[in-house]
Amino acid sequence: MIPVMKRLTTAFLLMTFMLAFHAGMCVAADPVFPRPAGAVNDFANVIPAGERTVMENLAREIWQKTGTAVVVATVPTVGDMVVDDYATRLYESWESERKERTRGS
Repeated sequence: MIPVMKRLTTAFLLMTFMLAFHAGMCVAADPVFPRPAGAVNDFANVIPAGERTVMENLAREIWQKTGTAVVVATVPTVGDMVVDDYATRLYESWESERKERTRGS
């Protein structure tokens, strides 16, 4: 009976490891992106407050004059992602969220 328990324990531990590994891969594959808070989104806290205000005002002016949105985002890390991929997915996430808000209005 002991060998059966050892096999069951080994199988259980192996399944637990595989599920934990798979869950870790899913987290890495689907990052949770921060929500935008305006034109300047300094999630890495690297933009001084005065410069942030200037940037916000400039983005607002460009929007008013041209209809073109300028958005800045800093993040502490992109994890294991390539920077370009992270930026694209962040944009897509924010664009999707913006469209949902527009439809809900």
